Amino acid sequence: MGRLASALRTGLLATTLIGLTGCVVISPFGSQDDQLRETTVQGEGDSKILWLPISGFISDAPASRELGLVQQPSTLATVSRALDKAADDDEIGAVVLRINSPGGTVAAADEIHSRIARYRRETGVPVIASFGGVAASGGYYVAMAADT
Repeated sequence: MGRLASALRTGLLATTLIGLTGCVVISPFGSQDDQLRETTVQGEGDSKILWLPISGFISDAPASRELGLVQQPSTLATVSRALDKAADDDEIGAVVLRINSPGGTVAAADEIHSRIARYRRETGVPVIASFGGVAASGGYYVAMAADT
């Protein structure tokens, strides 16, 4: 993790991060969000990057899709599970939040912000926020918990 932490401190981009690490941990994927899936992108090393997408309406309530036939966990539950699993993995070298959200409820955005800040404080793992098409309101607030 020495090279990775050094690269983050000097402000290099995420593409450099991927070149320094061996794999990316991606979460969540559908209803299987209880398992983080690891995907080797490129590079050689033992550090991992947690790629954590935060998209759509930020809420603490489950979302319904396909006319209510499919339930998705809430944004808060998804982020909490991913950070809990990442906290138990000593090989996580960085977290990249990929935010594409117009915002959401104040309570959910505040709790996600607090969870990210607590994860940073307790693990010392750097957190990077990356914005998609929109990162407004609660999406921007969530990003404020990141290092960069």
